[in-house]
Amino acid sequence: MADFDDSPLQLLDGLDRDLLYLTVGNENISITITYGKIEIWLGRRAKRDEIRRLIADIADIDPGLGCEIEFMGEFSEIERMEGKGLILTSYRRSGDGYRAIFLAPLAKEEAVECLLDAIDSELKRSDTVKTIHWGADDGKIKLLVEKLSSWRIWKSINIRKRESRGDVSHHM
Repeated sequence: MADFDDSPLQLLDGLDRDLLYLTVGNENISITITYGKIEIWLGRRAKRDEIRRLIADIADIDPGLGCEIEFMGEFSEIERMEGKGLILTSYRRSGDGYRAIFLAPLAKEEAVECLLDAIDSELKRSDTVKTIHWGADDGKIKLLVEKLSSWRIWKSINIRKRESRGDVSHHM
């Protein structure tokens, strides 16, 4: 079986807008990458430092990306969170408080800390999934896979291309 350090990039040779998805993962984190989004599954044992590193790697490739955070609380808390670099996208009254949706820019450290706090809270209850929408091309996908390959912690990779090229899976 191929060495994981080389195989993901080798499997992406000749990529020509024909990727359906690519998933790398281990027992705590799984990342599925498409041209339109990055979906991150986080198990309850996912480590904050690994999540932070993943976010930093994604932001290095596209600093304009963000991830949504849902918040329930008092209106004054919404203003406080905006002061931490979060972008308020919507809010509404909900019971005695407010439900707000923020976008956490991945290139802003204080906003990333808020995102990590939200993820920590979610992981106390159950596994969670975060979705980051992006407009990727083959080059961005290859850059992200290269960064992820350097981690040397992944146990599996699954690459699916359009049918003319076939499916490729590797489990490490």
